[in-house]
Amino acid sequence: MSASPDRPHHRDLLVAALLAVILGVPSVVMLVIGASGPWQVGASVAALAVAHAGALWRRARPWPAFVAVAAAFACLVWATGMFVTLPSALVFPFALYSACAHGSRALALAVPVVVLTGAAGGALRLGTDPATARSGALPMLGVVFAAFAGLLAVAAILGLWRRAQLAYAEQRAHSAAMSERARIAREMHDVVAHSLAVIVSQANGGRYAARTEPETAAEVLGTIARTAKAALADTRGLLGVLDAPGAGSGPATPPQPTLAGLAGLVDRARSAGLPVTSGERGDPRELSPAAELAVYRLAQEALTNTLRHAAPGTRADLRLEWDADALSVLVEDRCADQVPAHRTRPRAAAAGRGIRGMRSRFQALGGSVEAAHVHGGFDVHGRLPYGDSP
Repeated sequence: MSASPDRPHHRDLLVAALLAVILGVPSVVMLVIGASGPWQVGASVAALAVAHAGALWRRARPWPAFVAVAAAFACLVWATGMFVTLPSALVFPFALYSACAHGSRALALAVPVVVLTGAAGGALRLGTDPATARSGALPMLGVVFAAFAGLLAVAAILGLWRRAQLAYAEQRAHSAAMSERARIAREMHDVVAHSLAVIVSQANGGRYAARTEPETAAEVLGTIARTAKAALADTRGLLGVLDAPGAGSGPATPPQPTLAGLAGLVDRARSAGLPVTSGERGDPRELSPAAELAVYRLAQEALTNTLRHAAPGTRADLRLEWDADALSVLVEDRCADQVPAHRTRPRAAAAGRGIRGMRSRFQALGGSVEAAHVHGGFDVHGRLPYGDSP
């Protein structure tokens, strides 16, 4: 199960203290009044002290705590037949519940043995106690055994149910952590790949411009610096998500990109040497932040792929088409030396991390992404239903 602390939790300290006051003190008083001899009082009080102390470690050390409580109750049962009348007798089923909920799998599997052994031992001791026999108040031994076994079985079942609850919560937390990790990986890929593509393109152009046009080379270096600075801020923001809440006072997470950032994205691609045209058709609709981020990342990834992989002389076109029920995002690139073919419906293309990231974003919002090579270029087509956005 989940990792246990090395020391008792403060809530366990409180629970143990309450059990000692509510159950332990009355039990000691009953033993002092009703026990037949000093040795019974001493042994019984010592056993109760160990049992109540074991409640402190019920989650920190489930197995040793249960063994200590079981051993203490074995001594208590041996010392006095009036153990069943003591309020502290409830500590044993409570310890069994805690062991099933927080202990190891082997301890949980031993529940039937513990239940049967505990019920049999308690029934036999009660049945052979002289004081109980003289009182004539002892019911049939089978009834006593069934009552003890039923009580312990209920405690064990509740513990196993709590164990399942904790396991489910841990699984959900793990799934959420993995989903967040995948999201951060996609964001890191989008930020780093785009920024590096721009930087590499600018650096290659600046290397040639430095010999003939020093002013242009200075502008190129400025573009490289701005791109790297923006990428660094985005990266710090994404990594800041991994920090524990309230840990440190690092830089604030930058706002997520929106459709308003598409113009700047196009400008950066142009400054990197890629001729880009852009346009819209239809009446724009208001989208949710997640939808706007998905559209932005699709355009960013598609233009980045053109910068990285397209031949010299390639031109790109970014279009948003606001249809009646969905937004279509089209990013097409064509090489000037090739005759563009009539655009047909894109076929499935082999997808790298970037294409997979685009698809997963759109699919999470009920949309789809198709990407394919065409004669003279590459097409990316994303379709995002409006749904209930925003």
